Formats: sequence, C-alpha cells, structure tokens
Amino acid sequence: MTLYFATIFDINYLSRGMVLFETLKKHHVEFVLYIVCLDDATKNYFLNQNYPEIKLIELSEIESEYKELENAKNNRSRTEYIFTLSPYYPSYILKKNPELPFICTLDADQYFLASCIFVFEELHSHSVLIMPHRFVPNLAHWNGFGKYNVSFQIFKNNKIGNDCLSLWRKQCLEWCHDYLEGGKYADQKYLDTWQDYFGNEVKEIDNIGIGLAPWNVGDKKIEKKSGQVFVNDTPLVLYHYQGLRFVRDKVAYANMELYQVYLMPNLKQLVLKKIIRDLSCLQKGNDKISRGGVTVNGSIFNIVKGYGFFYVIGRIVVSLDWLFVLKTTKRKIFKIWRN
Repeated sequence: MTLYFATIFDINYLSRGMVLFETLKKHHVEFVLYIVCLDDATKNYFLNQNYPEIKLIELSEIESEYKELENAKNNRSRTEYIFTLSPYYPSYILKKNPELPFICTLDADQYFLASCIFVFEELHSHSVLIMPHRFVPNLAHWNGFGKYNVSFQIFKNNKIGNDCLSLWRKQCLEWCHDYLEGGKYADQKYLDTWQDYFGNEVKEIDNIGIGLAPWNVGDKKIEKKSGQVFVNDTPLVLYHYQGLRFVRDKVAYANMELYQVYLMPNLKQLVLKKIIRDLSCLQKGNDKISRGGVTVNGSIFNIVKGYGFFYVIGRIVVSLDWLFVLKTTKRKIFKIWRN
C-alpha cells in the first residue's frame, strides 16, 4: 500500500524535513511525501535534488486557491499563519489529487524508528485519525491547550474526511492565535470538538509507539529488544523531538527541562543521539535548525547549564551531562571551602 504524507517548513527546518524524509524512506517501501515550501530557498534546494518520492507545493499555489488566506496572513503572526495553514494544505492536496485515498499531515520535527503502515488500517472503520498528547500526570493541566497535538493526523478522502477539513479551515480562518482564548488555542484545540461533530468517524490513535514526545515520555520505559526500540513493550515508531535545537555548531540541547523530564540513559542512547547525529549530518548552510535560529557564544563549559546537552564529533554524539555534574560539584566544593 502506498502511503501519502505531507509536511510544511521553511529553510530553517530543512535538516528536520530531510531527517523526516530519510527515516520515512528507511522504514517504508512505497510512499509519497508532499512538501509545502514556505520560501524559495526550500523550493530551490529540492529542485536541485532528485527525490522521486517528494512532490513540492509552493505556498503561493495554496494562497491562490484559497483567497481568504490573504486577510489571515495580514492579521496574525507568521507562526500563527503557519498554524492557520494546517487544514489548508491537506485540503489543497486532496482537491488537486482526487485519486488519493487519504492524506497524512505531520510535523517536520519527527523521527521514524519503524513503519507506521499499520495505523492506516484504521481507515477501514474511521475517516479521521488524530494524535493525543497523552500528557504525563504532572503535565495534565496542559490539556487546557488541547487534548490532541497537530503532529500526525490522517484524513480519508471521503465526505467525512473532507467535511472535517472544511470545518477546520473555517475554525482556523476565524481564529488561530498562539495563546489561549475562549476555549481556543492555535490550530490544535479545535480537534477536541471533532468527535462532537463526526462521532465515531473520528478516532484517536491509541498506539503509544506513535507520538512519543517530551510531554509524555517521562513515565515510560525505553529499551531495545531484538534490535528494535520499544516503549512500554510497544515498538517505538515515531518520536516527536519538539524543542530540541542546536545552540551552537555541534552543540545540541534536548530542552527537556520544560517538560520536567529526567533524561533516562536509554532515551538518550536509543533515541536522542540518533536524531542529533542525523540532524548534524544533514545540516545545510544557513539552516539553524532551531526556531528563530538560536545560537549561544562562549566555551562549551559555559554553555552547559543543565542536563540534556550533547556534543557531535563526526557521527558520534556525546552526552555532556557529566560536564554539568562537574560544574555543579565544583560549585558545591567552592561553597563549602568558602564557609
């Protein structure tokens, strides 16, 4: 079965998009990946490559098809406008390619560790599949931002699937901002209402191996068995590494403290180091990887201010947690000595 995916990014996310593509290709035999290019630099990069599985869409094509986007583009931030596009680009793809049986949209900052083809079998009984956050208990209050995460969702190319996309377009066009207001948040909190509109046709993905992320990994067991990575005895298929960024050339930060996550050795070794290695290998020119191009100057000793920093040496990724422990111990000894 051919799988149809779509994602959206600009040149600053090029390495993420390429890692998504490369891991898709590693674990899936037949697939097509539609990429919405948010700038010319991204489009030109792919035009100079030869990837038969990739089909490019320029943002201007979508904006020409949906004239109402012009007002949205002018009354919200760039980030909010990209959120607004979430229902528009899958709608555009299905409209221009009516022969497609479905489309799966996914964030670029995700990493496949196994095939997800089994998820699509659920389309025999449902028309829309959506990804729950599955917040760990200490982050349960974050459900106020939405039970579901717009990172991996599948829309069947039937009446229900298209009606759901139409509803989502209307919702995001009317209001899509990066803050909570009136029970709404960005593009994602609208998903909480979809089962009210479409009942059992909308199904949340209940396999914890898909959608593992910083906000739900804290209470999970990560291990490797027979050459495959597992999470709580379920094969790990897709990891969403939101927040991970390179703060300087060859220095990456997992940014897990925001989610109050202890960096388990197996999470570092079996998941994060792979992602950081592949991102580093595919980093291109002005692709800063992090949103906003965050960089930090100074020595590595000064940069490491907590757990979750990594240093890349060729294809080897080294955890710098030992350096943070050393700094902390040094401060404690100095404090004792002064007293």
